[in-house]
Amino acid sequence: MPSLIAGRVLETVLLHGLRPGRRSTRRTARVVSEVTRGGRLWFGITAAGAAAPHTRAAGRDGVAAWTLASGAAFGIKSLVQRRRPVLVRTIGASTSSSSMPSSHTAGAFAYATAATLRAPAMGVVLVPLAVATGWSRAATARHFPTDVAAGAVLGVVVGACAHRAADAWAAREAPAGTD
Repeated sequence: MPSLIAGRVLETVLLHGLRPGRRSTRRTARVVSEVTRGGRLWFGITAAGAAAPHTRAAGRDGVAAWTLASGAAFGIKSLVQRRRPVLVRTIGASTSSSSMPSSHTAGAFAYATAATLRAPAMGVVLVPLAVATGWSRAATARHFPTDVAAGAVLGVVVGACAHRAADAWAAREAPAGTD
């Protein structure tokens, strides 16, 4: 129990250190956090990339991975029931769901992983967006740093699995004799 309390204190100190000091940076954290809510950013990227076949496939894989990772994160949240940070004031509206893992971060990393594995050039944009999403969740004090890290790990694993599943499905659907 004392180590649990010490860990929570350490995370609160780290969270306080991640909190942006400048108003413009706080606003950026809030905006990033809001535009990724409900997958808006990721669905928008998918729609923008729908014109080209390689980015269309990347978007398809990314949306599938985002959906799976978000669902998994909410399932884990219902089991873990970890309280959100309370000693550091949040930036923007607060939420009442469990804190562990960050579903925003899980979805962001899942999308970035699956889409980047399909179309590697997209990683130049998607990976920094996923990192910014995770940062925004801690910077707005909606999650502890470990919630964000757990969401990122969950997202990468789900994204890689979604990519492999899409490849396996495509191979199964390919006409015989086309390798």
